[in-house]
Amino acid sequence: MAGCAAAFLLLGRDMQPADILHWSPANPALAALFLIALYAFKSMSVFFPLVVLYLAGGLLFPLPAALGVNLAGLAVCEALPYWAGRLSAADTLARLERKYPRLEQLEKLRQKNSFLFAALARAVGVLPGDVVSLYFGAVRLPFAPYLAGSLLGLCPTMLAVSIMGASASDPLSPAFLLAAGADALIAAFSLLACRRMLKKKRQS
Repeated sequence: MAGCAAAFLLLGRDMQPADILHWSPANPALAALFLIALYAFKSMSVFFPLVVLYLAGGLLFPLPAALGVNLAGLAVCEALPYWAGRLSAADTLARLERKYPRLEQLEKLRQKNSFLFAALARAVGVLPGDVVSLYFGAVRLPFAPYLAGSLLGLCPTMLAVSIMGASASDPLSPAFLLAAGADALIAAFSLLACRRMLKKKRQS
């Protein structure tokens, strides 16, 4: 992870979707594998923004294919740091809690419904997603509900940004404007839901 983070800071800090298009193979299958590999790299870099990959998917492929490739990339992106955290649970958890005090808020939200917990944590996005994946692995949240909940929490934004990428040639098109508005509404709704759950937790 340190190596991926260093490589990003040295080489990828200013990476844009256009750079990914330039590097991507012309063959669609190879381009899909290339983009999924970038998701894997992103998952171990912490700093690299997912939105760049969402947009690149929308620009590289027709919308249905873009959604499929981005979804596969997200699954890889969420699985790798989860297992890294799970394999070094005690040490990882102690380090994360020292570095990211906001993880205590996630701990307060933990409940029997692991799926809902993972979905809300992803949708709110108050911490780097890779840190959250490490945390979920370190506390040994069951993998299947973790992955399903994470994908559910991330998919609305991924869908909206992929549509924006597919419509990037016309930023004033209805599809682009609706996708941008939907993304803002999703973020606001997720934040309100998280605040409500925290308030109930404090009152109980």
